[in-house]
Amino acid sequence: SRVVVSAIPLLPFRASALHYRWTVNNRETQSGSSNQLIFSVNEPPGGFQEVSVEIVNAAQTLQIRRALEIPVANPQVLVYEDKYNLVAKNQQTFSPGQTIKLIALPYFFSSKTQALAYRWQFLNNEVVGSGEEPNVLEAVAPEQNLFGRIFRSSLNLVVQNPAENLERAQIVLPLSIQ
Repeated sequence: SRVVVSAIPLLPFRASALHYRWTVNNRETQSGSSNQLIFSVNEPPGGFQEVSVEIVNAAQTLQIRRALEIPVANPQVLVYEDKYNLVAKNQQTFSPGQTIKLIALPYFFSSKTQALAYRWQFLNNEVVGSGEEPNVLEAVAPEQNLFGRIFRSSLNLVVQNPAENLERAQIVLPLSIQ
C-alpha cells in the first residue's frame, strides 16, 4: 500500500531553510528539503512500519527528531449510500420496486479504487455494478407483494486486487424489503 507521511514543523524558520532526513525501519530513505515522504508497504498485515524524520535548520543550530509507528492493516471495504455523506451501512431496508444505490469504498489496498475487482452477489446470484464505476451498485428491489411480511436476505461484496491475490476484503450487508 502507498503511505504518505508529512512533517509540519511549527518553527520560526522558512520551510526552504529546513533539511529533512527520513528513515523507514531505521533505513534512510530520503534526505532533502521535502517535508513529505511517500513510500510503499509490501508487508503482511499485523506488523508495522517505523517512520522517523529528523529536521535540521541551515545553520544546524536546531535539530528535532520525531518517530511514529504505522500499523499494517488488512484491506477493508465499507458500503455507503451517498459519497457526499459517508455514513457506513450495516444493514439496509428497501420498499418493493425502490431503486438501490450503494457505493463501496475500499481501504488499505495498494491499487486505486477503479483498478480493483468488485463482485456483488444477492441471493447467490452475481449482480453487476454500474460499468464505469464497478464500486457502485445500482439496482431495483424486487417488486412482489409481500402481503405485509418482511423479506430478509443479504448482499455480499468481495473486493480484490487483481495484481495482489492476498489483497481481498469482504462485507455482508443484511437487506430487508418490506
